[in-house]
Amino acid sequence: MSKSDFGIGVYYDTDDYAGFFRRLIIICVDLFVFCSLISFGLILDEVLYDSFESYYEEYCTFGALILTYIYLTVIKISRFGTFGLALTNCKIVSIYGKKPSMYNMSFRFLFLFLGPVNLIIDLMWLTLNPEKRTVRDCYSQTYVIRKNSKHIGESPVHLCRIHVLGAMLMYPTVSKNHITTKRA
Repeated sequence: MSKSDFGIGVYYDTDDYAGFFRRLIIICVDLFVFCSLISFGLILDEVLYDSFESYYEEYCTFGALILTYIYLTVIKISRFGTFGLALTNCKIVSIYGKKPSMYNMSFRFLFLFLGPVNLIIDLMWLTLNPEKRTVRDCYSQTYVIRKNSKHIGESPVHLCRIHVLGAMLMYPTVSKNHITTKRA
């Protein structure tokens, strides 16, 4: 693949990326909202349990999963965002500077559940990455930035290669080293 196969991406000023504490607030607030919704579902399940068959619990569990998916994908990329994004004045954009696709957001959502320590690894990775991206941001091709941020430049998207525990991992990223244009 040549450089042009991935297109031209954008990058932002270092201060525009959501750092560790903003991301921690986003995670905590969204987790609180999610747990509140699940608790409401469980309370509703207990109230309605006597009047329905025993298979109702599976419907509540499936409904909670769908509600979580909608909250962390559809609402997260909507104009208003989740409560955590709104509180920290942040938004999620693709590496191309546009609203991320549902495919990318679904992949980002699934990445949370791939392993029991992904959230911890994400937060550690966030402190080492110059664009303050988590692992799931890297692989879903997204940035979490401040809401009113404008990109400061464009550059070809290329594959970043890293070696971790004997495995070579690759993900698309925008390099500031090969600047094609700059915005004022």
